[in-house]
Amino acid sequence: MGAALLFMGVSLWVATPYPDDHDGVNFVMGVQRFDIQWHQPHFPGYPVYIAAGKVMAALTGSVEWGLICVSTLSMAVAILALLAIARGSVAFSGLMAMLAAMMANPAMFQFGHKIFSEPMGLALLCLSALAIHGANPGSGKWSISGFMLGLTLGARLSWWPFAPGFAIAAFGAGHLVPMTAGMAIGVMAWLLPLAWPMGLVDLLNTGLAFTNGHFTHWDGAAINGGFSTRGGFMLKNLGVIAGIAPGFWGVLAGAPMALGVAFGIVTLVHNRNDKGYFSTAQRALLAGAGFYFCWLMLGQNVTKVRHFLPFFPVVAIALAPVARKAPMALFLVAAMMAGGAVGEHIKRDSSLPPPIQMRLWLESNADRATVYCGWAERFFDLYPSRAKIYSVPMADALPQIIGSEFAPSGTRFLCSDIPGLSLSGAPTMTFAPRAGDIVDMPLQLLPI
Repeated sequence: MGAALLFMGVSLWVATPYPDDHDGVNFVMGVQRFDIQWHQPHFPGYPVYIAAGKVMAALTGSVEWGLICVSTLSMAVAILALLAIARGSVAFSGLMAMLAAMMANPAMFQFGHKIFSEPMGLALLCLSALAIHGANPGSGKWSISGFMLGLTLGARLSWWPFAPGFAIAAFGAGHLVPMTAGMAIGVMAWLLPLAWPMGLVDLLNTGLAFTNGHFTHWDGAAINGGFSTRGGFMLKNLGVIAGIAPGFWGVLAGAPMALGVAFGIVTLVHNRNDKGYFSTAQRALLAGAGFYFCWLMLGQNVTKVRHFLPFFPVVAIALAPVARKAPMALFLVAAMMAGGAVGEHIKRDSSLPPPIQMRLWLESNADRATVYCGWAERFFDLYPSRAKIYSVPMADALPQIIGSEFAPSGTRFLCSDIPGLSLSGAPTMTFAPRAGDIVDMPLQLLPI
């Protein structure tokens, strides 16, 4: 428990009270005023996450800090739940090494102080697995597991592939009915309050409108862009989940951990048919991860690290044999990762995400300018600027949007985040990612 409090304290210490991308902006706006028809947040609304955010925002007095606290607490809960699942098969020294490795992991550490719904989804998923951990879990535990899984879908509906994974484990244990009943109750706990104000028909229409083109035009799915163009992102993001952060130090400190995870996965595959090697909870998590991988290839954006967070329970399971064989080596590697991660956050030139850097620069240097942006435009809905900001969904729409302005200002910029935009010429200003950050993307302003 003391280590979890330390993890939470360090996470909050290095946190910056701003969202990191437009989805985070939507979450902040959703806590302020929940309206999924105005993408606050976007469909399906993440009602369980937003409800938790409203509670924490009331306690902290800030929406941003409230959502950061939700992420920090969620990551600590997820780590402790995964550690509890490993308890009994790993000696105390190995458990301490696993704890250090999970806390130092760049994905767990960084998403522990970012405004995203994945940390809460991961906590609920791990609690669902923990409910059925142990020898011969009864019907009551399977009902609790299903209920927690139903709540998970209210925080991350795109993690639905874990439902069939857990269902397979429940069927094998002879408890499919109580598990399904529990999940139905968990889903109804957030679906009914979501559908009641707007009606089920309007809710379905909102979902259809949002998903139209979501998976085929701009969402970055591997099958959409071709595996060859998305393969690099997949390998990089899987590497982050295994422990490799961006930058020289991140690679240096994370490569040994990634090798350890790879060794653990090979061990898991080798022992997959050994009776009793995997607990019921581990089988459910592994089966769900397998289904989720297929879904990731078809319908998820593989360019985003956070879409790979559901694989972290696999990493935790893979660390168990490493912790049994070489706990001291695992602990030392985790210490390297932790030192590097905290050091990168302390020495940053800027603690602000690039869109906020851009807003501050515009206020100081070009406050009456006109800027044509892609996803970064959403930041200006939350944090208004004296500059005129136009949303450009695709580069093809840029000429029409520029031509529709009646009295354009003398200073106009294109932002590099417009999808499909071909850049030429030297940028007026570049807003660099924060050192070692696994989410930030660089932004450039180019004069028109």
